[in-house]
Amino acid sequence: SNTDAQGDITTTAIDVNWSIQTPPQAVNGEFIVEISDDINFSNILVSGKTDYVIGSTSYNKKLNLVGSAGDIQYYRVKNIKKYEDICNNLIETNANSEIIDITIQTNAINSY
Repeated sequence: SNTDAQGDITTTAIDVNWSIQTPPQAVNGEFIVEISDDINFSNILVSGKTDYVIGSTSYNKKLNLVGSAGDIQYYRVKNIKKYEDICNNLIETNANSEIIDITIQTNAINSY
């Protein structure tokens, strides 16, 4: 992924941008951006999905943040691709991007 959303975040949402080397030839997959409060992603706080776009190598997803000032969170982009083999069995592959950490620097996310 490629984003300015790394380290201290002073906004209530982030834009995550990423690219792939080979553009899809079919709409047979999706990207899921996940934000978690632990580096193992056992507790997903926010997620958003974007389907493959034929011929596209650049993607973007805007996510609203949750949490309080000082919270450290992590995000990644999951790439899920689905194939059918010659026997019409569905095969699914998963790949994850690097994990990027962010630190919430505003309480504007919370409404009091």
